[in-house]
Amino acid sequence: MRTDTGVFLPPEPDQARGFFSRIARRYDFLNGFLSFGLDGVWRDWAVRRVLNGRETSILDVGTGTGKFLNAFTKRQVFKKKCGMDFCGEMLELAKRRSRDPSILWLKADAARGIPFRAGSYDVIAAAFALRSISSLKIFFQETIRVLKSGGKLVLLELTRPRSRGFKNLYSVYLKGYLPAVGALFSGARDAYSFLSDSVSRFYEPEEIRAQIEEAGFAGTEVFPCSGGIVTLISGVKKHED
Repeated sequence: MRTDTGVFLPPEPDQARGFFSRIARRYDFLNGFLSFGLDGVWRDWAVRRVLNGRETSILDVGTGTGKFLNAFTKRQVFKKKCGMDFCGEMLELAKRRSRDPSILWLKADAARGIPFRAGSYDVIAAAFALRSISSLKIFFQETIRVLKSGGKLVLLELTRPRSRGFKNLYSVYLKGYLPAVGALFSGARDAYSFLSDSVSRFYEPEEIRAQIEEAGFAGTEVFPCSGGIVTLISGVKKHED
């Protein structure tokens, strides 16, 4: 959440993990239902924007049920693929639904470190995951360490629209429709209230951009989509001399 001083306070890891454990089985259905079917469109749009065809390895952090990772692997062939999440229930669903036995599914908390050697991946991706990471500073430090020189960080996040009219309409959706429908289908109103509140209070895209630049990323870009309710943020690890 964002305090009165404007500082975003992430959830405690056990709290966030508990929310996702409870809604795991309905998560994909509700993502599609609550986004009016746009969540898959956003993932595919992001993948098309960032890939150049030369990447051979990818790590999807906060992979959930693996949808973002699947969008990448449908687009081109990767020799090394990993989906990582701190929620075991989500990972179990990802494993069962994946048709690719070469994907490594790893349970780990990115805010406590990414358990790979430096320079391991061409792409590190995260979709709708930043709001649940307890330390973005550690996360961004770890992503730049684990990326190869010239590797790319790809972040897809729910954000807030800028236009006043759309912003007011989206606020009604976010504070009323989302938690009510989420509770109806999942039985976990507190989980969807948390998700709603986290979107309302999370950093602006330019603030995230500033954080990844502080971690050492270059060539950062910000691309809003669907009127600004979702934003793609990317950065590149500088080539080492």
